[in-house]
Order: sequence, then C-alpha cells, then structure tokens
Amino acid sequence: MESVLSFLPEGLTVLSACLLIIASFFTSALTASVGVGGGLLILP
Repeated sequence: MESVLSFLPEGLTVLSACLLIIASFFTSALTASVGVGGGLLILP
C-alpha cells in the first residue's frame, strides 16, 4: 500500500484519487458514445 501512495501527489487522498478515476471512466464512456465511431449518433 505504501508504494501505491507514493504515486499520489502530496495533497491528494486515496478517496479523492478513487473518485477522480471513477469520474474519468464515466466521462470517457460519454465521450466515446457520442464521438466518431461511438455508434450513438447515426447520420443518414
């Protein structure tokens, strides 16, 4: 666990790092769903 904490910046807690990772997953999924090749937007 100590080696994982060494990768985090000094002011960032483990909880906030996990929240950032989860938020980045959802924003990436949203971007992929409406982006080129995402398949959600179908043009005629």
